[in-house]
Amino acid sequence: MSAKATFLVWRRHGRGFVNLLADWTPDLQGRIDILHYDDILKTQEISAHPLVIFSDIDWLAKDELATAIRMADRLILDGHRVLNHPAAFVGRLPLLNRLHEAGFNEFKACRMTDLRSLSRLRYPAFARDEVAHSGALSGLVNGPVPLLSSVARRIVRHGTKGLLAVEYQNMADPETGLIRKYSYMRVGDQYIPRHLFVSREWVIKYADVMSEDILQMEMDFIQSSDFLTQVKPVFRMAGIEYGRIDFSVRRSDGRLQVWEINSNPSIAPPRSDVGKNRIAPQELATRNLAKALIAEMDGAAI
Repeated sequence: MSAKATFLVWRRHGRGFVNLLADWTPDLQGRIDILHYDDILKTQEISAHPLVIFSDIDWLAKDELATAIRMADRLILDGHRVLNHPAAFVGRLPLLNRLHEAGFNEFKACRMTDLRSLSRLRYPAFARDEVAHSGALSGLVNGPVPLLSSVARRIVRHGTKGLLAVEYQNMADPETGLIRKYSYMRVGDQYIPRHLFVSREWVIKYADVMSEDILQMEMDFIQSSDFLTQVKPVFRMAGIEYGRIDFSVRRSDGRLQVWEINSNPSIAPPRSDVGKNRIAPQELATRNLAKALIAEMDGAAI
């Protein structure tokens, strides 16, 4: 019998595997069971497969995180392999601060409640949520007061709690104006180049600039181990064993500028949303991801 994995996620964010299983990786069909924190945090009981992946950790409240930590400890004592132990998880702001202090990122971030740090940022800067992966909440602004004003409606409704200010880091190619955003997936001990998006926008959510050269560049990236030596320590710094890192690369010295690591990333788009010329790199990347997941399941079952 094939080994399986249990994937823990909030119900409202539980579609991460849907497109991957339906459109790209039939080998994984029936091998991943999705359980919801909404249910298991109440009962604190879990019937799990040999491999257990804790995702969506950012969204756990303090008491929920403590419960998840106890559950992960019990699973390990019972012989399960756990990826993303909640006790090791490092949130977005602490990770960005560590990356800056360690000489990875050139840019800094702070909470908007920290007015002293807010005044010391290098501007322009932008606002973003401390937990959500929705990108910038504001445009680029040139001071603390305009930055606070740019999210005034949000502050009126919810206060400044959960709001970050992040220094803008210009990663555009000076000749073309294009920006590249790379992504790697980590699954246990394996690292899989996921995609390369190219855009003229400074917030990149999609591959909105494409050409034959760019498509070949993405395929070359997916087939390579480029940047792996820099990616590995960032995952370790974040306490993430399953997730996706998004980063750009400084052309001057090849140094990564890390935007975030998501413990519950959008793994694959629907096949129908992918242009014909991008099918090949998507198939290769998702096939490599499936192989990594199967290898981790089979290894946990030994």
